[in-house]
Amino acid sequence: MKISVMSVIKISLLLVVALDLTASKANAYIDPGAGSYAFQVALAGMAGLLVSSKLIFQKIRLFFLSRTASSKEEQSGTKDSTSVGK
Repeated sequence: MKISVMSVIKISLLLVVALDLTASKANAYIDPGAGSYAFQVALAGMAGLLVSSKLIFQKIRLFFLSRTASSKEEQSGTKDSTSVGK
């Protein structure tokens, strides 16, 4: 049985709505430090996303650069002296 991403999203959304409708009033206190903590978590998430996207982009770029270099070698029929013996 294969579960699609859309079905997981639909079930999750339905669960969130059901929990929201059944929730009672909390009468809770959020201290002032919670805002700065949430801000730090958001900044850390954005920084992690930027770093991971940069690394993925570099891998993709290097993949295509290596393919271009190897195709140029094949067309010219000569190998670079730095690649000999590696």
